[in-house]
Amino acid sequence: MAINELIEGYVSRQEAKQKKLTRYFTGKSCKHGHIVERLTVNGACCKCASLSAGIIQQRYRKEKRYNFDIKSLTQEQLKIILLYIPTTGEWFWKKAVSKKIKVGRKAGTIDGNGYLIIGIYGKREYLHLLAHLYMTGKWPKDEIDHKDRNRANCKWDNIREATSAQNKCNKQVQSNNKLGIKNIYFDNQSQRYCVNIQYENTRVKKLFATLDEAIEFRNEKIKEIQGKFSTQESLSLFIPDENIWNDLFEDS
Repeated sequence: MAINELIEGYVSRQEAKQKKLTRYFTGKSCKHGHIVERLTVNGACCKCASLSAGIIQQRYRKEKRYNFDIKSLTQEQLKIILLYIPTTGEWFWKKAVSKKIKVGRKAGTIDGNGYLIIGIYGKREYLHLLAHLYMTGKWPKDEIDHKDRNRANCKWDNIREATSAQNKCNKQVQSNNKLGIKNIYFDNQSQRYCVNIQYENTRVKKLFATLDEAIEFRNEKIKEIQGKFSTQESLSLFIPDENIWNDLFEDS
């Protein structure tokens, strides 16, 4: 109610109660110097009450942001905030959870390790984990493996739930592997190719005269031990640079 809508002249709180007005005006300032209407229910200055409500709301938003546990997010809540396209692995905002977000805009950014990440109420999360929640209604128990080893590819048919050991089965060849073939190295002492497989509590180690034999044994054994998380190697994938053989036999 505006001041000019009040009865003529100043109105006391008692008079406002009698006339069942929600606000009254005495013409006197509050302790903060505001000469405005007051609330009949408690005598509070309307300006002070408005400022206080704004501060409380800001405090609530800040506490909500810092106290938010993203792992408590449910499938239903996630689908209110984001839209996931399983066939393309793309994400789009359906709800603006911050001032910087625009509804309909593509969501997610690639971090320093090549993974797609997103921020919800100030908390960051991997989009491949959210894809599992979006599609199954549950957070993964352990980790998510990208079948094609592309960490930014979050297509539903490219990701699968995995243990830490299973996830490591599908990792790239280590940079210090001179042959460029997983689980095989050239043993300078025996002058043979050594297959070395370690998976959970299983370890297989065997020497071979030729690389072909080593690869064939490695592929059979790795499929037997690691199942669907195993990767197959071939000699055609092994293309050494001009100095590779010198490096391999440098101690012979």
